[in-house]
Amino acid sequence: MIIYTDYNGNILKEENNYTGRRRSVLTDNVPDGAFFAMGSDSLPMQLFVKIVVTIIVGFFIYNLMKIRLLYSKQAFIVLFIIFLIYMFVDQIIWELKGIRVVFLTDKGIFLKRGKKFKEEFIPYSEITGIDKFEKINRKIVNILLGGKANKYLFSQITFFSGKRLRITNDNFNDSVFDTFLLLLDKKFKNGDGA
Repeated sequence: MIIYTDYNGNILKEENNYTGRRRSVLTDNVPDGAFFAMGSDSLPMQLFVKIVVTIIVGFFIYNLMKIRLLYSKQAFIVLFIIFLIYMFVDQIIWELKGIRVVFLTDKGIFLKRGKKFKEEFIPYSEITGIDKFEKINRKIVNILLGGKANKYLFSQITFFSGKRLRITNDNFNDSVFDTFLLLLDKKFKNGDGA
């Protein structure tokens, strides 16, 4: 969310609303030729959502027990513990590998992942396709790196072959993520991709 660009990549507004370590990651070491950047600063919101979802799922499982679809308290406890473990593992994976910063450059996509901001570069020439879709209020883009997307059942089920990079709007500002999708699509359609 540090750099706002128009459809052509012209900078409209810059915003430095990040504090501490995350701000320095966005403003220092910007790759050459970068014309767009978006950064995640959503750890508190992510934890809040996980807590709310855990409460809702716990309430749902408890009500299943009340209407006798689950017959024991032990089943409730086991199911709830399995769900808590899933949420915990999901958070750990995001902490270790989650995409924190995305730069679009003249030559490709530059990512910083995990707590240590491990850098990764994907040239546009390696992109074989872009698959975008929405689920409820969640926007997802799969950047295909050598494979393809096979859609089945009225395009509701998708199987991917080959390597891909998946980026969701969960951790980014929605309007900035929309701009990212437009610019990425434009770069790919202009022949910068394969």
